[in-house]
Amino acid sequence: MREHDALYCYYEVCNEALASLTSEEAVSAGSADWRSRHPEVESYREEYLPLIKGHGIPGFPEAGDNDNRFISEAGLKGSLDEDVQRYLQTLVDHARSQGKTPVLSGQRMLGRSHGIREAFPGFHILLVRNLFHQWNSYSGQFRTGNPYFLWTLHRTLVLASRDPFIAYLTSIFDDAALVSQEKWMASENSDNLFCYFVAFHIYFYLETLPNVDLVIDSTRLAEPDGVYLQRMQRELGAGVGLEIDLSNVRTAIDLPCFPIWQPALCRNRIEELVESAHSIRRSTIEERKFADGMLADLWYEWERFELYSKSARERIRDVEAQLATSVNALEIARASFSDTEAKLGEMREAVAREETANQVLREQVERQRMVSVQRDRDLARLYERLADQQAQRVAADQRATYLEADKGKLAEELARNQAKISRLVRGREEHVIERSRLEGELVAMRAGIRKIEEDFTQRLAGVVDEERSRAADQLKRVVDDFNAERAELVKEITQGAEQKAALDNILSRHVRDLAVSEQGYAAAALACDQLKEKVRHLDEDISAADAKYRQAILERDEIRARWDQLTVTLTSGEVPRALRWVLPLARWLRPFAGEADHSSRRRG
Repeated sequence: MREHDALYCYYEVCNEALASLTSEEAVSAGSADWRSRHPEVESYREEYLPLIKGHGIPGFPEAGDNDNRFISEAGLKGSLDEDVQRYLQTLVDHARSQGKTPVLSGQRMLGRSHGIREAFPGFHILLVRNLFHQWNSYSGQFRTGNPYFLWTLHRTLVLASRDPFIAYLTSIFDDAALVSQEKWMASENSDNLFCYFVAFHIYFYLETLPNVDLVIDSTRLAEPDGVYLQRMQRELGAGVGLEIDLSNVRTAIDLPCFPIWQPALCRNRIEELVESAHSIRRSTIEERKFADGMLADLWYEWERFELYSKSARERIRDVEAQLATSVNALEIARASFSDTEAKLGEMREAVAREETANQVLREQVERQRMVSVQRDRDLARLYERLADQQAQRVAADQRATYLEADKGKLAEELARNQAKISRLVRGREEHVIERSRLEGELVAMRAGIRKIEEDFTQRLAGVVDEERSRAADQLKRVVDDFNAERAELVKEITQGAEQKAALDNILSRHVRDLAVSEQGYAAAALACDQLKEKVRHLDEDISAADAKYRQAILERDEIRARWDQLTVTLTSGEVPRALRWVLPLARWLRPFAGEADHSSRRRG
């Protein structure tokens, strides 16, 4: 009928889903979205689309309990509720604004049929279906996981307070089934629910019959001979003034969730319930015949279904039993899997903790590595400082050797100088000029010595850099021997320092003695410059400077002889290996010794 150009068909005008229907749902909700077993329908509610304003159809009757409004406030034979009438009028007006005839459909209209007939005097049709087929559809949906239709039956229990027959129908259930939907849909309640379903529909069909112009049995429309189809099409066409094609009607019987466990008991109970309905509403003969025909068709289809499906249902029960066993096994497997997954989760957590610990350990190792690298760098710097200290220690040892050599000479010299002081006092005047000359030569010698020291330092740095790499390799091997030698040298240096301190005290006393003599002061100053601070203690005796100078020349010759002897010794390898690096230095200083010898000869 929806394909007819002159008709505007509304599907289930009282369905509660219309209260919140959206445009997307109106377009998308079709027969493919659920196990409908309907002919292909892209959208059940496409006709509502122009009326939707955000959410819901404007004017849809709102109620805290919509099922209680299955019957109007005025009762089965009363007028429509005002809001329901306004809502239906909106649908009618919209269809007419499109130039079409409105068609309003829906099961929830049965309890309002009198009021609808009164408010909308059009052509009214009661569309019925074989009740056994319809029950199988309800139960089959529940079997496949859709309890909606059995749930709607439970919701009609609220009508018991408003209708005496519905109140009577509820007496076939125990209190648990009336309160709990789970008990309501349980297997042990399925026969009572079937009886309630049949009696409920027949009762409202009987109430609707006086208010309709035509009754159509959709099950019979699919009869193979087509006689009933043709008659209904003619009567419908005559009623609405249009040619209506109903040939696409198909019939299908679903497999119920539960069979009728006690058919004889159910048959007797349904007959009693229907008879009570006749008594309460005082049915006419025609209405009784209608009800009897509905029941006869029901049981006829049940017998055929039992005949054709018995073996299949037994097989299905066996399969369901196997399936239940499989489901139980699956549940056990799921439980085992859950345990395994929990253990796996614990293992993952343990691995994560171990990974965290490993990460911390890796970080600690990295920090230790960085500390070790820093320590290696510090050790390298320490080795460099040690090499520098070794070089400084060798130089100190050399200076200590020189001091030891000078110590005895200075003692002898002091003794001789003490005897010569008296003579030197007398020769002060003749030596004043000589003093000036000697001072000039001394300045020149100091400059030469500084130049020698600077050149020595530069060349020594080069020699040290060259020898350092070789000395570093030898350092490890020599360190034990060197430590022993170092201890002895330190001891000797300590003794030399003590002796030097004693000598310094003696020199200090000489300085105080020589300070009283103006002539001895000049000679002592010359000796102090020549002997690097030691000679200045002879400052009182200027005349003694000449003798000191000659004595220094003799001492220098002796030192040069010792230096040559040391060079020969170093060459022959008779000294510790740690001091052999001095050999290149001795060879390098030899020319300066020659210059000093030439200078002494020139002064002589």
